[in-house]
Amino acid sequence: MRLAFFHQYPKLAAENHNVPLATVVQSLDAQSAEAGLMLIEPPVDQFAQGLEIIEEGYKSEYLRSDSILEPLLRRLTKYAKEWTPTNYYGPYTSIIGASMTGKSRLQTKLSERICVIYICLRPLGVSGFPPRSALAGLILPNQTSNLHEYYCRALAAIFQVVADFFNLQSTDRSEAERLEAWNEYASFESATTPFTSEVFKKMTTLPAGILSDSQNKLVVAVKNMQKSTEFITNPDLKVLLALDEARATLLQEEKPSQVSFFRRLRTALNNIPPSHNFFATVTDTTSAVANFSPKADNDPSNRPSTQSYNLYPPIYDIGTFDTMVPPQPPSTWEELESPARLFRYGVPFFGQWVRSSHNKKIPESKFTNDLTTIALKKLLCCSIIPDSTQLSNAQNGFLASNDANLIACIEALTHTFRQGLISTADAGELVSRLVLLRATQETRKIYHRGPVIPHGCLVRLVDFLKVLTGKEENELPLGSIGNDHKARLLKDGRIFWNHFVEITYTPGSLNLLRFMYRGMAVQCKRNQPGFDQIIPIYLKSDAESHLDEENITFCGIQAKNRAQHFNLQEEARNWTPEKVSIKLKAPNPYLVIVFSFRTKEKEQQLPPDPRRASLLFDGLVKSAVSLPT
Repeated sequence: MRLAFFHQYPKLAAENHNVPLATVVQSLDAQSAEAGLMLIEPPVDQFAQGLEIIEEGYKSEYLRSDSILEPLLRRLTKYAKEWTPTNYYGPYTSIIGASMTGKSRLQTKLSERICVIYICLRPLGVSGFPPRSALAGLILPNQTSNLHEYYCRALAAIFQVVADFFNLQSTDRSEAERLEAWNEYASFESATTPFTSEVFKKMTTLPAGILSDSQNKLVVAVKNMQKSTEFITNPDLKVLLALDEARATLLQEEKPSQVSFFRRLRTALNNIPPSHNFFATVTDTTSAVANFSPKADNDPSNRPSTQSYNLYPPIYDIGTFDTMVPPQPPSTWEELESPARLFRYGVPFFGQWVRSSHNKKIPESKFTNDLTTIALKKLLCCSIIPDSTQLSNAQNGFLASNDANLIACIEALTHTFRQGLISTADAGELVSRLVLLRATQETRKIYHRGPVIPHGCLVRLVDFLKVLTGKEENELPLGSIGNDHKARLLKDGRIFWNHFVEITYTPGSLNLLRFMYRGMAVQCKRNQPGFDQIIPIYLKSDAESHLDEENITFCGIQAKNRAQHFNLQEEARNWTPEKVSIKLKAPNPYLVIVFSFRTKEKEQQLPPDPRRASLLFDGLVKSAVSLPT
């Protein structure tokens, strides 16, 4: 039995010798290896602190409201104004974004400007905030017959309760007071509210009937709701139906129709007349909810028609990224390396965790470890490019913790390349990134400082080059760079990065400084002249000095993956800041690293340039950085 377990789960068997025999048997009897793994290592809920922090975030000050809320409200208002049943499938769009990006709070925050009917469709039994709404059962009914008629009645009940609520309010109250009262009445923070109770009561007064009657009831309720919300000053959009965790509506009916709840709901919303100040959003992490239009041969309700319908463009750019970053950039090395600053980059969740941890006087080492663990789980559940310090720190920690992890990545890259899914040039760029990341990880082992992010500390450029080449400082073959420039580059050069982010423009010195603030290097835009990757270098070793744009320079990396030798003299003319249009504020020295992975070692020198240091690697022969195999 233990031998079978070792064969099925070799890594777990090697790492954990105390798996109970009953669990071993259950895991081997599971329908799949993944199902067995869930029995051995059940998913761990986020820290108990996590849900509390998310709730605190909903009650905290909303940052950058003008640049986040206002553009979204303007766009939704424009969509609502454009709505006509003859041109669009329905009066709604989708808001798509990764988890923790603040999609839910963004919609609930709109409730200060318009009436928001927020319904969270989170699965039963799944913890999270906001919690699953009681009205989720209304949107996802047990019945699977006559759903078009059912959704017309359900929407009519919801809209009529909204109308009744505002009609009972005193017109002497201000708009803000009336909307605040609505938000208390239909609070998104509670699963059950007075609003949900009234909706279910209203449903009992709307018995199932013929479709045309239910459609008429829906239109009447919409008109009543429009009249009751005239006090809201925002033009063209007064009421927003916000369905969160909307992937649940993609569940399908039983055979023979197998039509999703989503499409039935869409058909019901199509009955809402234009110019009634209404719109809806469906929100989730998956872009599948953006696909409102089924193929004609899969649509049982499809009828031959010359009429074509439009979809409202999905909304991806909600502007919440980096909202928690301090407005003032770091001014010293200590501030640059601060986990409390770095972990505010990216999605708001991480920044809120840092803020809450500070308020509760939780040590930096503790919240750094907590956030890295959360980020690692996020990375291992989906394939994404690390776009923030938390994710890149988790990625580097995972790769550096065990050579087997890096070997698995290399094997996957090799397999993908052999299948022809990536080009030779792209493969070369990926290998150069692996080599540089490996060199950075090995360089950090020289430094033992705290409290800094384990895989994100500042290192001397000369130490990085010594690891990369295996040579001492006085042996580094840096080409024709002038002695003064070489001395400054090696003495004062510092690098601070642990991941690559792809950019679509040619950076300048201010961009390079901001890259360093984030602890990142960049993958250059497609067809960028000169370089494939760029690593910022800062030229001042004084830890107390103010970080300044005049001291920024760069390391440009060129990855060659061709079997034939290239004309170094000819191509090197493009490896200067002037040729690649990198505008530095000061004429600082810079570094060029050339990887030629498929050529044999050959003594070559770049053309003389007193500001340019250079390193050339043929087939990685000269590199002391070995990738595990």
